[in-house]
Amino acid sequence: LSDLDIPSSNWIDGNDYAAIEPERFKRVLASFDIALQGFTFIDFGSGKGRALLLASEYPFKRVLGLEFSPELHQTSNENILRYSPAAQKCKDIQSLNVDFADYALPPEPSVLFFFHPCRTRVLSAVVAEIGRSLRSHPRPLFIAYVAPTPEQEQLFAAAGFLDKIFDSTEFKFCLYRGCL
Repeated sequence: LSDLDIPSSNWIDGNDYAAIEPERFKRVLASFDIALQGFTFIDFGSGKGRALLLASEYPFKRVLGLEFSPELHQTSNENILRYSPAAQKCKDIQSLNVDFADYALPPEPSVLFFFHPCRTRVLSAVVAEIGRSLRSHPRPLFIAYVAPTPEQEQLFAAAGFLDKIFDSTEFKFCLYRGCL
């Protein structure tokens, strides 16, 4: 990230960009025991958009990426424009050039996806905002966190509005369900 021109002070707490492996992503989504129709998929720290493209192969209502690097966001938009495989089930794909710490969640059923995008300082503020959003607009909400640190797992466990519903030690990810 230090090589990118990022207009957010949160860049210092961001983790370096890495694309999710397709097999790992498929394992994450296969581990949810929900029908994805009607859900919005939101990738926090969407980078060049691989998770967005992979998510579009599932029947989400829409797919949304949040990326604070203008360069990575531009690459993501280019990738979205070029991507149209036969397996694509969701054509409503959008990448936003925003700092996800400042993003207000839409009040609709959502799957929130994190591939270890930031350190705990920023993540704790985001988790608190997710809780406020869920209390203001009760709805089905799920979180997939790939490659969490023990400190981040503790943050989710202590949130007070999340139940851990799955934990993969093989692919190193956790799934949570919002509960009030």
